[in-house]
Amino acid sequence: MDNIINYLTEGRGEWIYHPGTSTLTSFNQAIMFPNAKMWIQFVCTRIFTNLNLSNVNTCRAVLLYAILQKNQVCIGKWIH
Repeated sequence: MDNIINYLTEGRGEWIYHPGTSTLTSFNQAIMFPNAKMWIQFVCTRIFTNLNLSNVNTCRAVLLYAILQKNQVCIGKWIH
């Protein structure tokens, strides 16, 4: 997961952990590079509808990473 956040934030980001555990929860989207910000806006408004765009959770981060790496993604499996 570290390589995902390093790619999306160009090495400037850190995961926010669930209090008292080592479970990754999210990171701040403000530090992502512009192309990633555009795609996360699309993902959050069209695929995983969410009004809170300030934090990117692990599921959205993995999907965004796959999109930016130009990997094929079956959206039906992600939604279901």
